[in-house]
Parts: sequence; structure tokens; C-alpha cells
Amino acid sequence: HENWEIRRGGNYTPITKADANGKTAFIHRIRYDTETKQLRIESVLEVVDGAIEEDSATAAVVDRWIDLAWRGFREAGFDAARPIATIPVALDGTAVVNNRPTNLTELIAAAMAREVPQGDLVVFNAGSIRIDDHLAPGVLTEYDVLRTLPFGGLILSVGMKGDLLERVLDQGMANRGSGGFLQTRNVERRDGSWWIGPERLSPDRVYTVAIADFLMTGRERGLSFLTRDHPSVVSVEAKGDVRKAVIAELQRRWGARDERRGARGERRGARDERRGTRDERLLKTWALTGE
Repeated sequence: HENWEIRRGGNYTPITKADANGKTAFIHRIRYDTETKQLRIESVLEVVDGAIEEDSATAAVVDRWIDLAWRGFREAGFDAARPIATIPVALDGTAVVNNRPTNLTELIAAAMAREVPQGDLVVFNAGSIRIDDHLAPGVLTEYDVLRTLPFGGLILSVGMKGDLLERVLDQGMANRGSGGFLQTRNVERRDGSWWIGPERLSPDRVYTVAIADFLMTGRERGLSFLTRDHPSVVSVEAKGDVRKAVIAELQRRWGARDERRGARGERRGARDERRGTRDERLLKTWALTGE
């Protein structure tokens, strides 16, 4: 996620990486002397920000795709530019989510738990978090949630017997280091066993699991057995879109009062007239860099 420049091999071949999500870019200037047969490479790390003048032709193409994206968001029921919360700390959506919980995964799990209030636990795949970055302290918009969880999907309330749940949790642990690692809530591994809340997991008990709908397709790594028609799945009930649940959880924790939100909206509108919204600039950076 951070920039680095190293040299490897007998010829000290340069290998560079800019910062994640288009924050920086390496510019490589290569000079080759045809007489001496000497190659020279000069690499400079540049910050990608508003100081870089836009190319008008490229900007027109990017603006077209931004308009299409915003239209798609609206059709899906989202107002991408709408401020929803002012967070006091950064939320960690970097690749560490493939190995352990973070404050962002905890927030997502809490949002899912509210959708299934009678649930015993929450399970979702870390790979559903695609931002690969931190959400910085300050005002978050719906677009921040959309770029964090672009795949969306429904939250399911699944009645699942303990024998199947144990296999799912075991595979989630085996998937550590990949997007198939399972983030959970109200689950603990201790004394060689899984614990759901204060009790050791029972193979014969039916648990109510708030789970990402993708996981019930059998398409996650090592979880081909986890489908709706598995004998140990006794019920499946669809709940809301996980992104809307996360938006609601953010508002519940850090949402501003309506009058403060309105004032921010007025200030935001003034900024938009000068240069476009922060979210459009982010989307423009992604379109230009492919990140």
C-alpha cells in the first residue's frame, strides 16, 4: 500500500511501486546511449493531486464514465455524494483484513448483526472489502461505502446446524491471508474449539447466522460445500443490502445532526462548483490509473 523502490538481481534491476489507490505515481525517464551502450534510468515519485493539470481530452472521457457511474448509483438507490457521517478515526480496509479483524470489519459485522437481531453470530468474507486502503478521518459519503463494498449483496439470516458451521469456521481460518478469510462477530477460537458467545459450539444445535449471500453460493475458496441446499441448512431468509446496512451503522455512530449536515452540504456545493466533488476526483483518479 505504500511506495517503495528496490533493486534486485545481478544487474540491480529497479523495481518500483507507487502508493495504493492512485495517490502517487512513479515517472521513469530512460536514456540509452547508442555509442557507449549504457542505459540510465531515473525514477521520480510524484504525488497525484489537483496541482497536476488535466488533459482536456482525457478529462472528457473520464467525465463521461463518471456520469455513467453516478447514474448507476442513483438507479441502485444510492446518492453517492451524500455525506453520511464524520468519523473521528481512520477505518482500516487494507489487506490486513485478510488476516485479522480491524475497526472497519468490526463496523461491517455490527451492521450485519443489526439486520439479524435474533442472530447468534456474523460471518462474511474479507474479500468483499475492496478499498485496499484506509478511510481517513472526516466526512464520509455514500460513495465511500460503495467503493469499500462495491459488490454489495444481501445479508442472509441462515439457520445452520453446528456441524456445518464448524466446517465453515475451520475453512475460514485455513483461508487466512486471502479474500476467503472469514471475518466474524461473537465467535472465538480457544482451547482447540469454536465458541459462539459464552458457549462451546454444539454440532447438533441450529444457529442463526447473519451471513453474506455470496458465501452461500459455494464459490468462496474451500467452501464449495456451503450452499442453500446443504442438509444442515434449515432456513434462509433474505435481509437488506450490506451497503445500506453499513451506511445506517455509520450514521448511528457518527452521523451529524441534520442542521450540521445541511451546512456541510452548502459548503460542499460551493467546492463542487469550483472543482467537482472529492468523490468525483477519486473516481477520476481510479479511471486514469486503473486502481
